[in-house]
Amino acid sequence: MVCPPTTSYAVYNSILSPKTFIPAPETEHYNYPELWREAWVWGEKLLMENKK
Repeated sequence: MVCPPTTSYAVYNSILSPKTFIPAPETEHYNYPELWREAWVWGEKLLMENKK
C-alpha cells in the first residue's frame, strides 16, 4: 500500500487507538513478503482479540 508520507502521517496521527507505523521508503511500490506476513499476523491477532 503506497501513499504519500503526508497522507500516511495525517491518517496515523488522527487515529487514537494503539497502532503501528512501518515506514519503508526503500520499497517504493513493492511490498516485501515479510511485511505482508507481519500484516497478516497483526490482523489475525486483532480478530482473535475481538472474538473474546
